[in-house]
Amino acid sequence: MARYSSVALGLQWQRLTRREREILVWVGGGMSNKEVARGLGLSPGTVKLHVHNIFTKTGARNRYALIAQMWPREAAPPASDLPAIPPRSTPAQKRSDAR
Repeated sequence: MARYSSVALGLQWQRLTRREREILVWVGGGMSNKEVARGLGLSPGTVKLHVHNIFTKTGARNRYALIAQMWPREAAPPASDLPAIPPRSTPAQKRSDAR
């Protein structure tokens, strides 16, 4: 994995809009586009567009690379700085939501 300086990480973070940063934190928490959309009150298509823009601005090719690039172990934000992320739905909850 490539090493990134804190200056480079800061510049990448600053290139993102406020909403893209917010979505990036949720994606970093392992959430799918649908889960992010539900949590933020957006459509999954809107989240997908924001995620695509984040990939373009950071040069990341997938979610794993994006997270590794934006939050190397030594640069991970403290948990207290992250917004509360709702727990993932269980398969049973997803089935009942679909009804």
